[in-house]
Amino acid sequence: VHRGSIHPLLDEWLCRVSEQYPGQVLIRRKQGNQIARQRNMVVEALHGDWCLFVDSDVVPPVGALERLVDDVVGHLVRRALPIIGGVYYERAPVSQTPGGVAIFPVAATREGRKLLDDDVLPANGVIPVDTVGAGCLMIARAVFEAMPSPWFRCGQLDPEYLDEDSEFCLRAASLGFSTWLDCTVRCGHAVLGIAWPGRDGRRWIEWPGPIDCREPQ
Repeated sequence: VHRGSIHPLLDEWLCRVSEQYPGQVLIRRKQGNQIARQRNMVVEALHGDWCLFVDSDVVPPVGALERLVDDVVGHLVRRALPIIGGVYYERAPVSQTPGGVAIFPVAATREGRKLLDDDVLPANGVIPVDTVGAGCLMIARAVFEAMPSPWFRCGQLDPEYLDEDSEFCLRAASLGFSTWLDCTVRCGHAVLGIAWPGRDGRRWIEWPGPIDCREPQ
C-alpha cells in the first residue's frame, strides 16, 4: 500500500513491527482498484516461508503478528495452519448501522454460513473456517507453491460471486490447505471511525473526536 493512504494507526503498527523484526521484508504497494493484482505482486516478491497481508484500512491489535506466529508454531506437531487470519468486520451499505458497517465478521463457518453479529465468537482459541478476509491474513509459502498463478482472482462467478480472498481460501481447500481464524486477533476496520470486534464477539465502533470510545462492558 502507499504510505500516504493507510490509516495512521496501521502505520504506527507497521513501524513498530518493522523495528521489532528488522529481518523481515515490508512490501508497500500503491493503492488501486486491482487488489487481486496487488496481492499477486506481493506473492511474486515473496522470499520467506510466510506472508502476512495487512490491508491499508485494517488496524491489527498490538501483538497480532506474534499471536499468529505462535499459532503456527504451537500447532505444527498436531496440525498445520497454512492459512490463518484475524477477525474484523466487513463494510457494506447497511442503513441501520453507523457508517455503513455490515453486521458480520469477515469469515464463514465450515458449513459455509456467514458468522453473523449475533454469533458470539470464542474469546480465545483458533477455529476452522471455510473462508476468511485477507485484511489481516498470514499464508504459508507452501500454499502459493502448490497453487498455479494467479493466486488471487477477483470477481469469480462460479458458483457465486466471490471476492479474491474467499475464492483463494476455497481453491486452497481443494488442494488440501485448511483455513483458520484466531479469535483473539481482533482487528479494527476503518469507516468514518473504526469498527472493532468486542471481547464478546460483537461489534463496537470507535468514532474520532472527544467522545467516549471505550468498549461497552
